[in-house]
Amino acid sequence: MKKTIKTGFTLIELLVVIAIIAILAAILFPVFAKVREKARQISCLSNEKQIGLGILQYSQDNDEILAKAWYGGGGYQASDNTPGNIKYKWMDAIFPYVKSNGIFHCPDFNDDLGTGATGNFVNYEKLTNVPNDKNYGSYALNAAYWDTNTLGGSCKSPGDSSGVPLAALAHPATTAWVVDGNGSYQFDWPTDNPAMITKGDLHIEGSNSNGDGSIVDRHTGIVNTIWCDGHAKAIRMNELMKTQTINCGNGNRNLSPYLIVQDYGI
Repeated sequence: MKKTIKTGFTLIELLVVIAIIAILAAILFPVFAKVREKARQISCLSNEKQIGLGILQYSQDNDEILAKAWYGGGGYQASDNTPGNIKYKWMDAIFPYVKSNGIFHCPDFNDDLGTGATGNFVNYEKLTNVPNDKNYGSYALNAAYWDTNTLGGSCKSPGDSSGVPLAALAHPATTAWVVDGNGSYQFDWPTDNPAMITKGDLHIEGSNSNGDGSIVDRHTGIVNTIWCDGHAKAIRMNELMKTQTINCGNGNRNLSPYLIVQDYGI
C-alpha cells in the first residue's frame, strides 16, 4: 500500500509571499492614488473647458463685455431673484450657456471656506437665494485688481465689477479668468502682495467672508485655469504667483501679470 504524503507551504514560504505582496502594495498604492488624482484633475479641467465656452459665449452675446463677478445692487451678497432686489453672480449669468450645475463643482473640492459644508450649493438655474452667502461651487472668477480703494491706480481684472471689454485684453491667452477656488464666487484684493491670494480671505483677513475668496492649488500644486481666450489649461501655483513691477498709473507695484488685463510689456 502506497503512503500518501501531504505537502503544503511552510511558514517561511508563507511569510515570503506575504512580504512580496506587501512590497508590491507599497509600490502600487501610491501609483493608483496618483492615477485617481490625475483622473479627478482631468474631470475638473473638463468642467472648466465647458465653463470657458459658456463664459466666452455670454460675453460675445453681451457686446463683448466680459462677465462680471456679480450683478445688481449688493450683488456681492447672496444671489436673489426677488423682484426689485435681483442680484446674482457670474455662474448665474452663464448658466443658460452651460445648463448644468454639476460643472461648477470639482471632484476634489470637499469643503467650503473651512466650514465643513459640502452641499446646498446655489441653484444657478433658478437663482435660488442662499442666506449664508456661501457654497458657490469650486471655481472663482478673477477680480483680483479691481478695487482702486485698496490697490489704487487703474488696474483691471477680467471680473471687474464695472465690466471690461474683450478689446481691453492685452494678452487674453495668458490672462487668468476663472481658477480653482475655495467656495467663493471670486478671488480679489491681494493689494500688491500676491501671496495674500492663497489665504482664505483677501480683503479682511480672517473674516471668513465668502465675498473675498482665494485661489486653491488642490491638484498637487496645480491650479486648473480658464484663460481669457476661453481655453482651459493648468498652471502651477508658484508660476501664477510670480510678479513683476507694473505701473497701474499710481506708481510701480509688484503684481502678477497673469491677473491683470493691461499690457505688462512682456
